Amino acid sequence: APPAAVSQANVVVNLTNGTKVEGRLQGADDRQIQLEEQFAGGTIVQTETIARTNIVAITPLTPAELAVRADAAAYQNLRRYRLNPQSSYPLEYYDRVIDNVLRPFLNNYPQSPQITEVTGFLRHWQDERRLVAAGQAKFQGRWMSAKDAGPLLAREQAGLRLQQARLDLQHGQYERAIASLRLVETAEAHTLITHAYDQWSRALGAERD
Repeated sequence: APPAAVSQANVVVNLTNGTKVEGRLQGADDRQIQLEEQFAGGTIVQTETIARTNIVAITPLTPAELAVRADAAAYQNLRRYRLNPQSSYPLEYYDRVIDNVLRPFLNNYPQSPQITEVTGFLRHWQDERRLVAAGQAKFQGRWMSAKDAGPLLAREQAGLRLQQARLDLQHGQYERAIASLRLVETAEAHTLITHAYDQWSRALGAERD
């Protein structure tokens, strides 16, 4: 088993119970090792301490194995970015995903098993970007001019804010409800703000009593 000097190596640890654990070796001594493990495509990281008595072998990963894992992790990160079938994004968001996620994957992992799939992703993102750059917007799955979509989107967002504000009021989240309602310029929102202040005042009075 490796000494502490090989810490920071990426290794596979074979355990006495027959399982394997993979991660970055953060430290090691005669009694135990500390292994940093990643889950959910690297979004969750935890450090586990493993006793030497539970270890059969510690094997460093080869450069080829590391390349495969880097490819898989990059692909998992890429899959977080999806086109919305119901609505479009701001133009700068398309640019950010295309330039910082999709193209770097194609450049860095040209031999990836997912190269054809990711090339298709890039084409779809570029197609939508061209529509948005031409003044189009997607609303509830339909493309239309951004001028026509603007009022529809504003009305939909206002409805969602009203709905959330009502839920916040039911749970006593008066300040958050009022903050949401201030973003909605409708008579209903103004009525709810007055109602929220009244509820909040009574709740504070009851608490004071």
